Amino acid sequence: MDLRVEGDNEVKGMGSIQMGGRSRTHPIISGTVHGDKVVLEVRYASTGTVVRYVLEFVDGTLTGTSPEQRFKATFKKLE
Repeated sequence: MDLRVEGDNEVKGMGSIQMGGRSRTHPIISGTVHGDKVVLEVRYASTGTVVRYVLEFVDGTLTGTSPEQRFKATFKKLE
């Protein structure tokens, strides 16, 4: 994923996610930052699906779940 913060707290970006075998999907990502909390919406154009993650920044890592607890996510900054 390639994410950036614009303005004070608006997150924008794109991702590349392996979907079994060789196929990839490229979701559009948006969200907001509020202190150590980050809310991301991952939008899959091919299906119209939107997954929302509520994350917390701890020790250089964003970790959290989707509100329905269906998906867990951990994001680390790559240099």
